[in-house]
Amino acid sequence: MAQDSSSARTLLDEAERAGARLDGPANHQWTAFCLDNVLAHHLAVEILLGNAGTAVENLQRIKLDNLGIAERKATACIDATRAYTQSGKHDPAVTALLAAEQISPAELRVRPVVRELVQQIRTAAPASVRGELNALVDRVGIAA
Repeated sequence: MAQDSSSARTLLDEAERAGARLDGPANHQWTAFCLDNVLAHHLAVEILLGNAGTAVENLQRIKLDNLGIAERKATACIDATRAYTQSGKHDPAVTALLAAEQISPAELRVRPVVRELVQQIRTAAPASVRGELNALVDRVGIAA
């Protein structure tokens, strides 16, 4: 696992350098390649590697508006929810889900990870957070 995480970070660092050389966000040949997209992928990798703290620290680096594609923006918000949930930060986790709802409610309905996150938050979060989460679930129609 350590070798995989080292390799992943090496490749992501290389992609970040390439993304930083670009003149802003673009969607050349439908690649959606830009620095912020690389940073969003880096977020997802840190979560998969179990580094939620690092993922949360890196959230501030991602500019959602530069991602351009609604699905990608919503995915970044869902990944932020994952990082916050893994870190036990339930209020910002729900806030990130609310942001995903504003961007693309359909993404919340169709992603199994969202149902898992809803269950995790419902289990661990205080009642005040669960109320807001339940309202979101009702609005979007997440089968949880």
